[in-house]
Amino acid sequence: MKPVLLCALLALGCGKKREKQADPGVPPVRDAALAARDAVAADDASAAATTPRPVFPRADVVSAPASPPARYAAALPRSQQDIDAWLAGDPRFPPRERVTLLLCEGDDVTWDKVVDAATHGATRSWAELTPCACSRAADRLPAAKGKARELWLWAAVDCDDQGLDALYLGAGSDALVVRRFGLRSEMQRDPRVTAAERRQVLLGGEFAEEALEAQAGTHLPLAADFILDLYQRAGKGPLRGDFLYALAAFPDHPGASALLDKEGGCTGASDDDRWCKRFDGGAPWQRPVSDLIKCAADGCLRELARRDRGAATQVARGLQAKTPDDAVLARTLLGFDSPGSLHFWMARHGLIGEHDFTGKDSLTVLDSLEGAGRSAQPEDDPVAIQAALAKLTASVLRDAILTVEDGAPVAYAEGARFTVESGDAIGLVNHLLEQRGSALRCLALARADRHVRLACAEPRGIQAALAQGLLVLRQ
Repeated sequence: MKPVLLCALLALGCGKKREKQADPGVPPVRDAALAARDAVAADDASAAATTPRPVFPRADVVSAPASPPARYAAALPRSQQDIDAWLAGDPRFPPRERVTLLLCEGDDVTWDKVVDAATHGATRSWAELTPCACSRAADRLPAAKGKARELWLWAAVDCDDQGLDALYLGAGSDALVVRRFGLRSEMQRDPRVTAAERRQVLLGGEFAEEALEAQAGTHLPLAADFILDLYQRAGKGPLRGDFLYALAAFPDHPGASALLDKEGGCTGASDDDRWCKRFDGGAPWQRPVSDLIKCAADGCLRELARRDRGAATQVARGLQAKTPDDAVLARTLLGFDSPGSLHFWMARHGLIGEHDFTGKDSLTVLDSLEGAGRSAQPEDDPVAIQAALAKLTASVLRDAILTVEDGAPVAYAEGARFTVESGDAIGLVNHLLEQRGSALRCLALARADRHVRLACAEPRGIQAALAQGLLVLRQ
């Protein structure tokens, strides 16, 4: 038999054998774990086949033995005058961004520096300037003495840890008790009201606006009734305007709406009408769902999704998105039936941890990355970008110092100074991550405004999200 004919017959036989194995009448037997594994593999294979691999910037990095500038090891300012100078960027002291990063990462040396500065000078100022105190208060506050105790009491006064309540009741300070538990003359301690709601009302103003909006969907009727009662008790007092302003966060609450109408609407004639900024013109999230559906093509899709995900998904089917953000949101709504399914998909692809908290209002991959601390939107400024990259990579590069010298990104780590001629801050950080054997990589994503959208995650997850149009690269 000729070789060519033999090869043809062998090929034909093999083809028939494969067809028999693929007979749809014989369903394959697989358990759920194998099916899930195959689904992940299929997603990744599809992503690799249909989408160019994202370029995680790399740079030609030059390193030389060097120690960080002396300011990084300096003590923190003690007097109010020096604190003001520090906030203005005085080079005698460690950069504020670096101090904030280390405090929030739980660095004991930096916390000790704060306590030292506070006990020798402006204690209350340091209490207001100290971020992330809630994570350390339970350990440090009970044993603190003197000025250090005063620092921790004020720094943790707004923390939700109820285990600290007894320390405040025994602190002997009316100011601390009022700040933590409420206004004695105008507020009765109500066990139904959470510490978070109480804090939002007490602080009032812009903070109340942001905090009340952030907690949308949790205890809203109770919070509205509570604030309405406080408004009635306030009479003509100075907090009356703050309570009225806070009530504007509840346009659907009958009592709040009636009171706002009774007050005469929005005249804009004085500062007392600050709350009108939320009512006048109808902020998108205040509109009825029917109006939101009509205006979804003009940028209301996100607000509609927060109010009625089902309606938003129906709108997304025929939406001609005008911005990349709206296009991404539409694809996400059509691809995932709930925030939970999106969270599972992201965890499966290594974009977030399975138990990461991504924020209750997360609607897209980008929202979830930001909520989990894996994305940031710094201004398009070298210093801001370096500070954001330091925060996003702190789990790996906490001991490294990312800074800017003469307008160029610089890093200090392991007794060396790292520079990059191209000025590519992201490439410099990726070099350090790779050097330490981390799977984490950073890149810039598309952003509509002048801010930079940064993300740091595992490349395979970014690739899968790009393949499905759930992320868009920066051009």
